Amino acid sequence: MDPLSTLSLASSIISIVDFVWTILTEAREIYKSPSGHDEESRFLEILLGDIHSQHARLLDLPQASDELRALLREGRSILDEVELGISAVKTQKRSRWKSFVSALKAVWGRDKIEGLMKRLGRLQSQVNAHLLYMTT
Repeated sequence: MDPLSTLSLASSIISIVDFVWTILTEAREIYKSPSGHDEESRFLEILLGDIHSQHARLLDLPQASDELRALLREGRSILDEVELGISAVKTQKRSRWKSFVSALKAVWGRDKIEGLMKRLGRLQSQVNAHLLYMTT
C-alpha cells in the first residue's frame, strides 16, 4: 500500500473513531441526566421558554407595527423548529440504547439547530431595531 493510501485510510479511521466517541460521550451525558437530554438542549429549553414569554409580550404591544408583528411570526416559526429538534433528542425512558439513539440524533441535528439559532439571532437584532425606534 502506498503512503498516500495509508494516510487516507488512517484519516478515515480517525474520523470514524472521533464520531463514535462524540456519540458515546453524548449518550453517557444523556443517560446520566435527570432531564433526559444533554446540557446544551436543557439550556436551549430554558432560553426558548424565556423567548416565548418575551414573544407574547411583544405581540400584545398596541404600538407594534405590522413589520414587527411579521418578524415576530417568523421568529415563532423558527422557535417551533428548534423545539421540534430538541424534543426529538429528549428521551422519556432511561435506557442506554435510548440514550445512544438520542445522542445520535443530537449529533446529526446539531448543525440544523445551530443554523436556526443564528437565524433567530439575526431576527432578534431586527426586532431590537424596531423596539428602539418605538421608544424614541
